[in-house]
Amino acid sequence: FIGRGARNFTKAMGIASKMGYEKVVKILISKGAYDWNSGLVAAAKGNCLNLVKYFIGRGAHKLESALIGSCKNGNAKIVKFLLLNGALVKDQHLLGPSMDGHIEVVEALIERL
Repeated sequence: FIGRGARNFTKAMGIASKMGYEKVVKILISKGAYDWNSGLVAAAKGNCLNLVKYFIGRGAHKLESALIGSCKNGNAKIVKFLLLNGALVKDQHLLGPSMDGHIEVVEALIERL
């Protein structure tokens, strides 16, 4: 659909990011997609660490928003990566992992409070 004048690259990039389709994300970027923050948040929700790293490397800065999704999913690797890159912990970040029993995530967050 890229060649047919698709204009909503942000939505397409968000879907591809959440699904972990790195090649699709890079094609969309080469065709004009540029919302790194939407991609970052979607990749974090989809447990796609490689894409989280990619978007942060391109300048995405909505780390706290990305942290919400990765906390709820219990992905300790992504949570720790976001924290190491400057994500600030808020009380709301503890809700998802606490309800779902993600101990490693809860511990990582508490260390940063």
